[in-house]
Amino acid sequence: MDPQAGAAAALFAVTFLLLGLGRFGRFKLPRGPVALVGGLLTAILLNVSWRVVDLQVLLLLAGLMGLAGLAQGAGLFAGLRRRLGTLRPGFALWWALVVMAVASAALLNDAAVVVLVPLLLPVLLARGLPAVPIVALLAVAANLGSLLTPYGNPQDAVLASAAGLGPMEFLTVQGPLVVAGLAVLAVPCWLLGRRARPVPAPSAEPLAHRGRPWLIACVLGFGVAAALVPQWGLGTLAAVVFALAYAGIRPLAGRTADQAVLRTVDPNVLLLFVGLYLLTGGLGVWFPPAWVPTAALQGPWASLGLVAVLSNAVGNVPAVLILLRLDEHWVVERAAFLAATSTLSGALSLTGSAASLIAADQARKLGVEVRFLAFVRHAAWLLPVLVVATWWTWPV
Repeated sequence: MDPQAGAAAALFAVTFLLLGLGRFGRFKLPRGPVALVGGLLTAILLNVSWRVVDLQVLLLLAGLMGLAGLAQGAGLFAGLRRRLGTLRPGFALWWALVVMAVASAALLNDAAVVVLVPLLLPVLLARGLPAVPIVALLAVAANLGSLLTPYGNPQDAVLASAAGLGPMEFLTVQGPLVVAGLAVLAVPCWLLGRRARPVPAPSAEPLAHRGRPWLIACVLGFGVAAALVPQWGLGTLAAVVFALAYAGIRPLAGRTADQAVLRTVDPNVLLLFVGLYLLTGGLGVWFPPAWVPTAALQGPWASLGLVAVLSNAVGNVPAVLILLRLDEHWVVERAAFLAATSTLSGALSLTGSAASLIAADQARKLGVEVRFLAFVRHAAWLLPVLVVATWWTWPV
């Protein structure tokens, strides 16, 4: 390996180490800027073209995060807290997970947890449920529900773009897994509900009606357009739909809409993706072909092992991007398998999924600290679903 390639390999390793740690001593490391710096240095060192950055994926992420903010500004979830406050604790928790799963499928899981964790956590705590399991299960539900669509999470978007998968392929293949997962999650909800001791609920905010029908029509229109005209690009469609939704809701919601959009469109996520594209764009230059593991992985369980290790070591999005750079043909042939296994295995740990980290960050703002091992213990309910997903999605 020549010095330039060795420097690129060292830069790759250091960047992903910092992304995995998330902090340096007492200082929290913002993952977006860390990835961007590593990516830019890699691009300069190896002359990586900016064209490795998938602009459609970036537009999709930004557009759906904006739509999630508009959903909050339009009061789309205004009556949810009231309704959950009237249900039995375990049932309230399970319905909150269903809402999180559906919102993640429609509006991107990262954006869904930004909006819904602060909204749902106080009312579920008032039902007497313990805080850490609530946050962990909400994060699990966000990852689980995101499997339903090619725009439910970033790795789905990458795989859909690479393999040409549309909404119907995700719905028919991943849909049964999501249903099974929500059925499995009913068990911990029931167990936690049995021990719950409800306390007086927080005061309910006044119900607001600020363009919700228009927003719902825009979101449904995005889903229909994504199925009928995928050649336009999911990112382009998301940007257009966001612009239409904003034009209809801004006159009704005023600055509330602006503030909600600014809160949910996370530049850290967008910078993370630009950095990861640049960082992995140089893999073909320095990564020895003989080391590419996909050539030997022709069975589901060994492949699951590789995906699970990568997803929990560097995160599920970087894992998919790394595999795509190393062996695009292997990834395209197993796109449905990789969507399911990278999402579900990454959801098993706090650092395996950006949505889980965001959920923990949102909970911390409300005084709830979620530790790594505690998260793993409550996320372990997904293990049987992951096993079924491996068998169900492996190409025959």
